[in-house]
Amino acid sequence: MKVKYIKSFMTVALLVLAASCTDLDVDIKSQYTEFPDSEIAAEAKAANAYFAMRGPLGRDYNHAQTLSSDETMSFSFNGSDYYDNGRYNHMALHNWTPDDATIGYWENFTQGITTCNGLIAEMGGDEAAVTAPIRAVRAYYLWVLMDSYGDVPLLNRILAEDEAIDRSPRADIAQFIESELLAVIDLLSTNVDISTYGKPTRWMADALLAKLYLNWAVYTCGDVATYTPTMANNKLNDVVKFCDDIIASGKFDLTDSYMSKFNSENGAHIKDFIYAMPFDRETQQGMTYARFWTHRNGNVEFYGVNLPSSVGGCFAINSEFVDKFNLAGDDRNEQIIGGPLYVRSASTYKATTTPWMVSGQQVTLTKVIKLNEYSHINLK
Repeated sequence: MKVKYIKSFMTVALLVLAASCTDLDVDIKSQYTEFPDSEIAAEAKAANAYFAMRGPLGRDYNHAQTLSSDETMSFSFNGSDYYDNGRYNHMALHNWTPDDATIGYWENFTQGITTCNGLIAEMGGDEAAVTAPIRAVRAYYLWVLMDSYGDVPLLNRILAEDEAIDRSPRADIAQFIESELLAVIDLLSTNVDISTYGKPTRWMADALLAKLYLNWAVYTCGDVATYTPTMANNKLNDVVKFCDDIIASGKFDLTDSYMSKFNSENGAHIKDFIYAMPFDRETQQGMTYARFWTHRNGNVEFYGVNLPSSVGGCFAINSEFVDKFNLAGDDRNEQIIGGPLYVRSASTYKATTTPWMVSGQQVTLTKVIKLNEYSHINLK
């Protein structure tokens, strides 16, 4: 009987629903016919454009930049621990493969550019002042792609369905980035505070133009294999101009200690951050930088916090790079070379009086690492 009752009830409900849907001549009270003309609405709409770099910056793009330079080398314990099919070694040795994740951030940035293109079209096009920061961040994403891969597609519009687009010469991409930044620079906010933290400002455009112009000869020479340091760069005066613009603003200085800039309490109050990517452990995760640099006993014992992912401790600074850090009193030495080290406070990140001990010895950062000293360490 209960089953029959339920079936009967459902039948009646469906009949009522069907009947109620026959009268569709109802005034629409809540449909926007154009984008809301308010700063709050624009901020909310544009938010998705700014975070396409969060994943690559926290890992693969960061690895591509550091491991391919003279700064860093990776190593693995016991032959296979954190070898990861050679993805880190390939980058350091400049013999990366198409399958290496360290060059696999193409999709993140093209998706970010596509998001920007959609928002620009929806919010009034290039002519609308409200789209200026989105155009600036699109230029930044294009710069990352162009700097990393050379010739890339000029994704400056919404593509038609199933439309394919060829790569454009690197020089054309560089010139488009230049034109975009120059077009929006006077429309961008000049504020440097919590309201603009993680968003493009005039000073972000200044800094990106300086980076673009500093390498202008490389980007526009046609074939990077033909580039030589003696090639003329007619944009060097512009490098100085845009750097001077940042300095003259009075918005930035170097008074914050180096170590404080990278602790968990950093943010808009740090005075030399021009453009930052926010992360946190709850809603904006993805910063795995410390996973590869931190000693395996360092997540709790040294930092005072338990890192959520396993700590690899498989990146080290090359000895030649260590030689660059030799100024007495430079607090960068505390993470490059020297010691003995002391446990840091999780709240202030300042050194306590508790020695940081590993295997019965207080940790000291040395120029030369003997891997056999760590062979007893196993993954947990």
